[in-house]
Amino acid sequence: MGYTSVTVDETAVNAAAALASARPVDAIGDPIGFMTGSLRLLIDTIMAEAGLVEPAIAARALMQANGDIARSVSLVRAWAAMLPRFEHSSVEASELRASRRISPGFKEPRGGQYLGASLDYQQRLLDLRPDTNGDGRAAASATPNGEAREPMPAHFPRALEPLTHEGYVNA
Repeated sequence: MGYTSVTVDETAVNAAAALASARPVDAIGDPIGFMTGSLRLLIDTIMAEAGLVEPAIAARALMQANGDIARSVSLVRAWAAMLPRFEHSSVEASELRASRRISPGFKEPRGGQYLGASLDYQQRLLDLRPDTNGDGRAAASATPNGEAREPMPAHFPRALEPLTHEGYVNA
C-alpha cells in the first residue's frame, strides 16, 4: 500500500474548521450548568489538571474542545495564565490539612501514605462484594478485608524532615 499526497484548497480547510467548531443545537438550555451539574468528575479532572478551581470555565473549555480533555486543560491553563495577579499570600505548611498523601520520592515516609478519596483504581478493581448499604455500593467504613479504617492524622510530618535533620538537605 503506497502513500498518495493530497492537495487541499483553502475552501476544504475552512469547511473542515467550520465542521469542527459547529456546536449542536442546544436542547438543554444551559449547557454550562448541565455540564457542571452532571459531569462533575470530568469537570473536577480538568480543574485538577489545570491547577485551579473554576467549574464554569472548565465546562466552557470542555465544550469548546468538543470533549477533548487534554485540549480543555490546555485552554483552562492558557486562560488562567492571562489573569491579572493582584496579591501574594504566604501559606504556612503546618496549617494545611491533607486529604491525600502520596509520596513518589519516599517508599515509606514518616506518617504513612494515604490515597484518600480517589477513583484512580476503580477501572481496574471490580467490587464484587454484596450490596450492604442499599445504594449498590459496599459500605465505605471498612477496608476491603473487613477491618476498620484508620482515621487520617490531623498533621503529617514533613517528608524531608529526616534528611534535613541529618544534614543532607538545607531547609
